[in-house]
Amino acid sequence: MELTKKITKSESSQSAWSKEWWTTFLKKSDFFKDSILIPDVMDEETVDSFNGMTGSMLREIFIRQNTSYDFRLYLNGKSQSRKYMVDNLFNFPPLITETLAEWADRVFSDQKFGLIINSGEKFSNEMAEKIALYLNPLLEQAGLPLKGINITVFVGNYGFTPLGIHTDHPGENVMHLHLGPGEKTMYNWDIEAYKELAGDISNNKNIAPLLPYAKAFQLKEGDVYFMPWNKFHIGNTEDFSVGVSVWYNNMPLNKLFENLIKSFKYQFLKKDDTNDNSLIVRPYKTPDAEEGFEQILSALEMDENKMNNSLKNLSKEVFEAYILSLYSNQGWKSRPISIEDELSPDGVKQDASTFHYLKGKIISVPESYKMTYKVLENGQLRIYARGTKIEIKYHPELITIIEKLNEGGSYLTEELLTVLSKDWPEDAGLYILNLLYLKRAIVY
Repeated sequence: MELTKKITKSESSQSAWSKEWWTTFLKKSDFFKDSILIPDVMDEETVDSFNGMTGSMLREIFIRQNTSYDFRLYLNGKSQSRKYMVDNLFNFPPLITETLAEWADRVFSDQKFGLIINSGEKFSNEMAEKIALYLNPLLEQAGLPLKGINITVFVGNYGFTPLGIHTDHPGENVMHLHLGPGEKTMYNWDIEAYKELAGDISNNKNIAPLLPYAKAFQLKEGDVYFMPWNKFHIGNTEDFSVGVSVWYNNMPLNKLFENLIKSFKYQFLKKDDTNDNSLIVRPYKTPDAEEGFEQILSALEMDENKMNNSLKNLSKEVFEAYILSLYSNQGWKSRPISIEDELSPDGVKQDASTFHYLKGKIISVPESYKMTYKVLENGQLRIYARGTKIEIKYHPELITIIEKLNEGGSYLTEELLTVLSKDWPEDAGLYILNLLYLKRAIVY
């Protein structure tokens, strides 16, 4: 086994996550092709900050008892059911006054456990905003991956990754921010070398015989580790630790088109009303497409011009909407929990039914984020706010407000609304700003 303690060093002249830092990263990793370890990137204050955000993320998930985003618990190497988590985990969230290590000792005692929290960007807007700042210079240099970016958090002392030795999906590169306190060892095998040793076996749990042939990376608190998608790998965490993994997800062309088909469904397919008998497709009597085809088309929310559009033009429109939505969320795959869905500690929705609370507030767009928009042929303005689509009647003054906010300044609400014509009542302007606020596209 080749133990690699330091693949590259944090240059003292380069502050972490700066343009220069990312330039060095891309060079050392051969533009996302090689695994590298960068030591001592995060100081103690940053580590503590991420640990605090992880605790908040767990509290958010536990309050919701949400496992729909592939939240997983392993005990002694075995995956636990949702029922087990509801009965034995969700009622014991981390306390604000305790560290994650103290919480783990209180809840799991001497058990070997592992939590895998997927779509972390949804459950911690604070963490998403912090990491978005880190990624900005990288996205300017390398571009935004079209499958998006997402966060997975690993918590526990679970030993070897319960999945066994495996590869990630094609194009899904990962950067691991290790928060400790325990160390973690990552083992890598090149694909061809691994196949010579073990054949084409994924999720391989016969680990020990293969370790002497791996390249090993020893991660300690504050280190950052990067791994491209095409490595067989496994991690080992014997002592309690926390790690935040940020996925930079490119994808194969056919997978991208599958995503566009999902986007087409979201944009144009009418909501299914199973109680409407007129929507039940009747049997066909002839083997051709003429009979009943108009009924098939009626399932789509399209005007005649769009219906008669070419496949190429329609595909481009769907792709454009996909891109605008992704960019409005700074590339994050999952939209944040909206303000109106945010839960208080007792599990009750916050009241966000009025918009007058925005009067007299200083409004801005969160750093790193920009709203995107498109003026539609039907006279509507489509705004993408943190990945959510909002359609309202087009007025050029609205674009002026969006572009002003996107420039990065902070504005008193009344000052921002002065660009609206005299025909606009103040409540209308506040209503639109409230739509953006509820989706977290603006803050005050």
